[in-house]
Amino acid sequence: MFLFIGLVACVKPVFFIPCLCGPRLYANITEPDLHSECPEMNNYQFWPIDGQLQSKYPDCYGKLMNTKYDETTRRVSPLQGITITSEPFGDYESQYSFVPLANELKKQGYQKNVNLFGALYDFIHYPLGLDDFLNILIQKIEEAYKVNSEKAVLIGQSLGTHFVYMILTKWTTKQWREKYIDRAIFVAPAFLGCFNPFDEFVQGWFSNLKVTPGVTESARRMTACQVLATNYVVGENSIVFKNSEDPSKSVKAPEIRQYLIQNKVLTDDNIKIFDEIETILKEYPTEPDVPSLVIYNSGIDTKVAFDATEGIDKLKYIYGKGDETCQSEGAEWVCDHWSNVKCFDAKSSSQTYEHISMLFASDNIQRMIRFIDNNNVKKPRRPKIF
Repeated sequence: MFLFIGLVACVKPVFFIPCLCGPRLYANITEPDLHSECPEMNNYQFWPIDGQLQSKYPDCYGKLMNTKYDETTRRVSPLQGITITSEPFGDYESQYSFVPLANELKKQGYQKNVNLFGALYDFIHYPLGLDDFLNILIQKIEEAYKVNSEKAVLIGQSLGTHFVYMILTKWTTKQWREKYIDRAIFVAPAFLGCFNPFDEFVQGWFSNLKVTPGVTESARRMTACQVLATNYVVGENSIVFKNSEDPSKSVKAPEIRQYLIQNKVLTDDNIKIFDEIETILKEYPTEPDVPSLVIYNSGIDTKVAFDATEGIDKLKYIYGKGDETCQSEGAEWVCDHWSNVKCFDAKSSSQTYEHISMLFASDNIQRMIRFIDNNNVKKPRRPKIF
């Protein structure tokens, strides 16, 4: 036996789950005959966007970003002959928006892959295609508890807030959470609706990709964008598609499915995919059974709805409160309806508090550290025998 002695701060393990488009993604093409639009790929990094790949193989991204639906399992996955991975579990250095907070935590004794973890995932197929990754995340949280003798803090950013929310309300048991989860932080929350990715889904574009028929098809099948439509309870009376000439034809959040089918945004098995997502959109936003911190901004003019008076092909934008990417409606609902929650609304037009940058705003970093540190007692750990 070896006696391993180290002074390790007794801190709560922190797990960071990033935003849509945040994680690097790598592709393997195992059946190239099915995907002649792409070059040979063996652990090929295609996200963030590879300009050279996009230029030489303009139809390849439509393949890499697409989704296959399995009616038996009711899950989604990459197309046959394509596998997608992200960075090894624990990596966070590739997430520039989280690094400043991570650096501050390291000053308090945090160590990568001991009590500081990034959880980078295949965002394209969230939430219906990540069963294996979810199992890994749960395992890592349990292992961190054994090592640190402390419950974990989950931090989600944008789409990552949806991931955190689902872990805390649907994908784990109350008994498991009582043992392993201390609290949660929702930064730039998108889990009850975020207009920008919903816009991508409706109009068939994605990020800065050149719009091709394949990209449009992929965007309209992307569950990560669909699930960020406005929650039907929160948006019960919120108009998503406004008709200025005939208000009776305006479409509220719970009515979007039929409108999208009528206007051929949802077709064929896209409808089946959306039906799976709609079960999530219909649910009342259950409050997690752990303390929560919500950090958002309502101070920037943000796209919040469509003016569809001239039809689906001539959509215009309606602006409201938000952080430039997500409307603040969902965060405001949470802060009004949940009881064990602390909220901070920057109410600022500054770029410092835009959707991504608010995570590394200096005051928000301190705000998160105070929330994480609640009841933390830093003291040397007892030696562990291996």
